[in-house]
Amino acid sequence: MGGRSVIAFDPGTKAAGIAIFSDGALVHHAQLVRGKNWRMTAVEAAKVAAVYAPDLFSQCTFVIERPQVYVGSRQKGDPNDLITIAFCAAAFLGMCGYTAILDVVEVKPKTWKGNLPKDVCSRRVQG
Repeated sequence: MGGRSVIAFDPGTKAAGIAIFSDGALVHHAQLVRGKNWRMTAVEAAKVAAVYAPDLFSQCTFVIERPQVYVGSRQKGDPNDLITIAFCAAAFLGMCGYTAILDVVEVKPKTWKGNLPKDVCSRRVQG
């Protein structure tokens, strides 16, 4: 991914994170977007990408958090939400008009957040 622009997307059921990087540095924008449901969340994220990186779509790598199943006591919430989150990610890519699936990199949640609990990571991102 070195030298290329990157649009990173952390999909959710009612909120998602989007950040736009170039040459490994956050140079464009980072934002938490919210929607009433996964569809509206994807729409809001695609709007941010269209405003802050319209010229990057054809020449960037999309990095998307891949939903992950946790077992036992690490499981939180409804596991069916993982399907919704996957739909949000797919909708976001589609709304960006992205078709070159080879330039989509999937990362697991731990890759983004390390061992931090999601709520702690979210508070840090929000400032």
